[in-house]
Amino acid sequence: MKKNRLLLALSLVGFLTGCGAPQENTEGKNSQTEVANGKDGVGIKSITLTTSEGNVDTYTITYTNNTTTTFKVTNGVNGEQGIQGEPGADGHTPVITIGENGNWFIDGVDSGVSAKGTQGEQGPEGPQGPQGDQGEPGKDGNGIKEIKLTKTEGNVDTYTIYFTDGTETTFTVTNGADGEAGIDGEPGEDGHTPEITIGENGNWFIDGVDTGFSAKGTQGEQGEQGPQGDKGEAGEDGQDGNGIKEIKLTKTEGNVDTYTIYFTDGKTTTFDITNGTSGEDGKSAFEIFKEYNPDYKGTEKDWINDIINGEFNKIKVTFDANGGTIDGENTVEIKQGQSLGDNLPVPTKPGKTFLGWYTGWSVADAEVNKMTQIHSDLTLIAKWDTYDVKFLDKDGNVFETKIVNHGDKVSAPEDKPSSIFDSYIFLEWEYDFEKMIYSDLEIESSWKANDDVILTFGSYPQSVVKDNELKKQLSNLENGQVSGSILEFDFNDDGNKEKYLCQNVENERLSNDNMKIEKGINYFLFEPIRWTVLRKDASAYSLVTESVIDVQYWNTEFYEYKDPETFEVEQIYNNYEKSTIRKWLNDEFLNLAFNDVEKNTILTTEVDNSPTSTNNEENKYCCNNTIDRVYLLSKQEITSDPFSNSVSQKDPKRIGKTTDYARCVATEEMLMDIETYGNIAWWTRSPSAKFNYSSTCVWNIGSVGESFNVNFHRYGVRPALKVSI
Repeated sequence: MKKNRLLLALSLVGFLTGCGAPQENTEGKNSQTEVANGKDGVGIKSITLTTSEGNVDTYTITYTNNTTTTFKVTNGVNGEQGIQGEPGADGHTPVITIGENGNWFIDGVDSGVSAKGTQGEQGPEGPQGPQGDQGEPGKDGNGIKEIKLTKTEGNVDTYTIYFTDGTETTFTVTNGADGEAGIDGEPGEDGHTPEITIGENGNWFIDGVDTGFSAKGTQGEQGEQGPQGDKGEAGEDGQDGNGIKEIKLTKTEGNVDTYTIYFTDGKTTTFDITNGTSGEDGKSAFEIFKEYNPDYKGTEKDWINDIINGEFNKIKVTFDANGGTIDGENTVEIKQGQSLGDNLPVPTKPGKTFLGWYTGWSVADAEVNKMTQIHSDLTLIAKWDTYDVKFLDKDGNVFETKIVNHGDKVSAPEDKPSSIFDSYIFLEWEYDFEKMIYSDLEIESSWKANDDVILTFGSYPQSVVKDNELKKQLSNLENGQVSGSILEFDFNDDGNKEKYLCQNVENERLSNDNMKIEKGINYFLFEPIRWTVLRKDASAYSLVTESVIDVQYWNTEFYEYKDPETFEVEQIYNNYEKSTIRKWLNDEFLNLAFNDVEKNTILTTEVDNSPTSTNNEENKYCCNNTIDRVYLLSKQEITSDPFSNSVSQKDPKRIGKTTDYARCVATEEMLMDIETYGNIAWWTRSPSAKFNYSSTCVWNIGSVGESFNVNFHRYGVRPALKVSI
């Protein structure tokens, strides 16, 4: 910015000098002489940067009469920038304008210098003649009205010169770019400020060099001699212009330079230029090295020797075994440009053949052997003949593994995975199957929650066997004619044995598809139990079977109860804690329906048997809470979500459809319900509040009521339990 301010000062010298060009005013003295008009003064038309050599700029001044002159400005050389020097504030650019009184104003201060040039000297007298017409006054020279910084792009400033005739021109100044941060950079010296003076010959001198440019306005040309005539009236004398005599650096405080302008009328004015501060001293190369390598323990001399000996030209090669193993270190250091030689290891991987070390993962990458020269840090990848691609289910377990050749693609499994209890639905494999395989891979799957889910979990005898050939072969097995026997038989010869229950049916029944089930020995296939989800939280599902899967007594023995107030003894049949059905659920049913793995997912639950669970706080037949794995639902549960809250409403969700097996073991009194409605009544665990022999049940139409004697009737069973997710 300091350079720009000096150029502006030089421009100011030029245009003020141009404005001082005198115009001629000739008086005719001979009565026979005609007065001629004075010629136009010479002003500055433009100032342009015409050449730059090194740090020397040459400017050309073009005058209005198309003559030119030049001057040179030697710019200070940019010093090397110190590291992290704070930038100095820009110097002030004085604003130069012409005031209403015709004087030059600098930053709004009247300089007392007229913007018009000094009146030119009078031409020589012509011979006296008769009185002639008055000569027209000479035209004013075209002076500079204002010079203004109008644009800055990068390090290029554009100045506009506004002339007094309304025309304008521009010139640019390219500032030297800051040097890059160097090591041990000394602060750069300030650029040279040229000293501007007026020489004895009346010309401007810059640093003692004659510019050839006069400090005074150009002499107006002499008017031609007119014919003898009367004496014309004299033109008015022009007012002397007040020009600049000298601009000088008169004071420096810190980074602020004060310049004084000396005018030809003896007056002065000043302006300040604030220079940028010098950057701090740069750090040595060793200091910078230590900053980036704090673990280096050597001295500066050691460091120089290490550089000379090439210690810092070592490179690191890392070996990625790509699923295999390397005997030894997986990184080595060698000198730049050397080969690995015996440092190149041979990895191993069970069941795979090593094909070599490569610079990348794809088939297009280069192979590196013992003779290959290494020029930079590098990671080498082991290539194998095949890779294992594992497809993971929702829980991260391996669903299927495929073996793929190097560079080949993999296809999705034909089968889709499922989640436990089908609680989530498989969506897709999270992988782009257009990609080529270059390493072992695990592909994850995406799922969505199954909000309306029927879970399959465990197994129980359900559908009756209708195939006569299968029935014949089952009957020929050991215990094939013994009711209650569990039979295993591979009827399809697929290597998997199905499980069947041999059961004596006392009376003819109809299957769910209205096929006749004969009286006598029949066989029922163990099939997955379908469960309805009642509730689910972050860790467990509460389930109840979708169908009535068996028929059982609620209780076959009474329990003696002594009233604490009257001491009367009462025989209680509807105490769930002591009930036959509770024992059956957690023993026979649990062991028949679930294998050991499935049992591990069934939670042990504290079952609420309080009066609240019966929807009657006065119910005196309620028992203690029980700790069970399998249980019956309570009256409160079957009158809450997802069931209807009405006990009398015929809720389809409460209706228990029956399996073939449940139909066949049902009592005769229920036969009409089965044949009419396709279902039967089923038990809850809640005792009646009125009778000691009755329990709450769900009737075949889905309404809620109270059973008859719990020890005389067999109703349907829909087991309930909780499983961990």
